[in-house]
Formats: sequence, structure tokens, C-alpha cells
Amino acid sequence: MKLSLDRIMEKCPRKLLPLYPKIMETVQTFQETPEYLRGELEPLIILLEGSRGSGKSEFAQRAVISGSYDGYLQTVKYATMTENGLNGSKDAFERLAPECRGTGANTSKANPMHRFIGCMRVDFDFFGRQDIKNEQKKYDWLICEEVEKWDKVQGVAALETEIRHCAVIMLISNNPPQSVVDFCKAHNALFIRCDWWENTALPAHLRDSYERAKIESPVYYTRFIMCQNDVDAAQWFDNTGIDNFFSRSYEDLSQDERAWSQNLISLDVGGGYGDESIIARIAKNRYGAILVWIEGKYQLEAPQLVVKAAQARASTGATEEIWDANGIGLSTMQQRAPDPKSRTALGVVGFYGNATALTGGNTIFNQRTEAYLMWQKAINQNQCWYVGNPAYIDQIKREMYAQIYAPAEQSKGMLRLAEKKEIKKNLNGESPNMADAIAMGIWRIQTHKPTDAHTSTVEAYKAAGIITTKNTGKRWF
Repeated sequence: MKLSLDRIMEKCPRKLLPLYPKIMETVQTFQETPEYLRGELEPLIILLEGSRGSGKSEFAQRAVISGSYDGYLQTVKYATMTENGLNGSKDAFERLAPECRGTGANTSKANPMHRFIGCMRVDFDFFGRQDIKNEQKKYDWLICEEVEKWDKVQGVAALETEIRHCAVIMLISNNPPQSVVDFCKAHNALFIRCDWWENTALPAHLRDSYERAKIESPVYYTRFIMCQNDVDAAQWFDNTGIDNFFSRSYEDLSQDERAWSQNLISLDVGGGYGDESIIARIAKNRYGAILVWIEGKYQLEAPQLVVKAAQARASTGATEEIWDANGIGLSTMQQRAPDPKSRTALGVVGFYGNATALTGGNTIFNQRTEAYLMWQKAINQNQCWYVGNPAYIDQIKREMYAQIYAPAEQSKGMLRLAEKKEIKKNLNGESPNMADAIAMGIWRIQTHKPTDAHTSTVEAYKAAGIITTKNTGKRWF
């Protein structure tokens, strides 16, 4: 057989290279068999599982392109579970094979995308979803990504209908469900696991961040990088939309998107001795999208933090500030504005995480859970982006992935995040102050409609006694 491995070897783990000739040999046998006899052939089924950064998808994409150049592949179906996955796969093919040309941009189930490389056609479509009716088309190679997101029954049922119509079926998953594992065992599939440390093509900065996460946050490493969700019996908070949150930067925003209708800073006060205070900035633009920055993290005593808050508010143009009003945060907020009247005048708001939720009826236990659910909804709808300093991204991710729900006996049948002390166990004793500051700010943005600042501020100052009828005519400078 004429095979060219140079395009595959460049960016893929060497342990996967023996698969390429085996796949092409199976495809050649399939094509040389008369069509009426192909139903008697057993397809080659391969389950590739492993961690992020292991090169599983990269191998599949490069092997498809090499198979086209070598003249073995004629039809390939590349299937995912999500719209983002589908578009990402298409973009990857166009990046690896610039001559790849398209015949349609609609990614809906009614009109899947097609791409051509030489004489080979690649169909991009969904697979394993309840709302997709998979047609029994004949393919040399069926590749299914995001297998871990399959509906429990539908995905395997769809595979059963395809098994006699494909020469090769490759399933790619970070953490395959048991139904898929059972299917593969029943059909004598090849099981191959590859992890990030086996991928010599993994960029050095990613390798360093993975190594650091393994030490600094074992739960984050296990959940996000190794993609093993069942590390203990706790019910994990759903952060599946996290990639959306980090999908844009400030430079990506148009001028219209940078016009805010609301703009505030959010402060989570640390306890010192390594527990840092966080100042975040949260803004809602004219289109209703939420933008997030981290202004900084500080090891400061309360008086200095109050000054830093005033400076951050002045530099960002924020009209409000929301403080974590539990424990040490309450006393610090009182130094900023000692009484309710002055807090109203200055636009200082306390966040009481254990207070009753404002939304959700009887389904949400407290405001802390409500804040994280609002954040979750915004990022799942791709309407909330972190556009601040990228140096903080790793820490935000670790803290988001550390969140778990409280056990049933504590939640009283409602959604409730676990107590802070339980969250800290997933962060090597650290407090999720950065994630809390972001969640608090989003909660305030989503639950409060600002009044006209020009008319309300003077009245609020008068109510607080800062401006009286005797001194309103005096100059303040």
C-alpha cells in the first residue's frame, strides 16, 4: 500500500500511527467488495479516549486528509453533538487542507455541510441526538466526536443502524459513557487511550499549565483536563458552557458592544494569610451581553482595600459596587459606607449569599446559588464573556470547576451550592473568591434595573445627610 504518514506524524502521538495503515487497508477491502456483499463485512470499530490535548481529534482529521491524498478515501462522515463542535471541526479541516472547498454554510440537520478534498467528500453532521434522524448512507469512514454527550440510548441505537454501512467507525471521547463501552465490547472494537503527556506536539505553554494544575488543583485537573467527572459522589455544578465564557477578548468587541448600559465593580473580601481579596468589574452592554474583567487581587487590610475600591470605581466609571456582606466582608463594607443611607448614596450594595433567592420560586435555595445559576445561564447562551487580563483565566476555570451541589439532606429538594468549606476542599484549601466576585456582579446586573443616576444621586446624598439645604449652595473645592 502507498501510504504517506508525514502529515500525521507532525502533530499526533506516535502510538496512534499504526492505526492509519489498518484503517486504509480496511477501507480498501470494503471498496473492493461487491456492494451486495458489503453487509457481510464486519466494520473496524475504534474507540479513542483520553484527556484534553492528547491529539485524538488532530489524528482523525489529519488521517482523513492523508487518506484522501493517498487515494483511499472517497466518502467520510464527521459527526459531532453540538453546533460549536461541528463548526470547529469544519474550521480544522480548512486549516489543515487549505484547498478544502465548501458547498454550503448551513449547519442544520436538513442541510449538512460538505467539504471536498481532492476526490473525497466529507459530510459534517450531527449524530447521537434525539432530534436527528440519521440516514443510512454508505461511508468509508464514520468519525463521531463528543461521544460523552450522547443521549444514553439514542447514540448507540444510531450506531447499530450504521454498522453495516461503514467500513470504519471511530468514536472519540474524553470520557465515554458505559453504553458506548458495552457496544464496543460487543463488536470487538479496538480500545486505545492516549493522554496529553504522550502528545509531543502539545505546545509547551499548555504542557506547563497542565503540570501546574495537577499540583495546584487536583480536582480541576481531574475534571477539566483528564475529563473524569465521577471523582466522588458529589453532584457537580454544570459548567459545560465554560468555553463560551472565554471565547472572546476585549479586542474582539465592536464599538457598539463597548457601550454599557450598566457598569459596576464587585468585591469579594479575603481573610488574609494567602486568602486574597478580589475586585471584578461587570458591565452589561446595549445588546444585553455581560462583560467581565478582573481588576486585581490584593492582600490588603480593610482600610487599604476600601481605598483600592474607590480607585477601581473611579478608573472604571462604575456606578455601583457590590460587596460580599458575609463575615469580614460586612465589616469592610461598613468602613466604606457605615449606614444604609450612605450606602444608598454611594451606590454600595451588600450581597447576602444565604438570603432567599429572588427568582426561581421554590427551586433555588439561596442567593449564592442563584448568582451562579444566572452566570451559568448567561454563558450557556453565549451572552457572557471574560474580556479582561488572560493571566486570570486559569484561576477562574479552577474555581468554576470546583463548585458542587449540597447533598439532598441540606438542600430540601432545591438547588443549593455546597458550603464554602466543601468547595475549598476541591481547591486545596483555597477560597473561590474570584468566581464568587464574578457571580455576585452578574447577580446584581441581572436582578437590578438602575435608575436615572443624574436625578437619583443628589436625592440620595440629601437623604444620607451628605448634602443639606444649608450647604447646597457652597462650593466643594
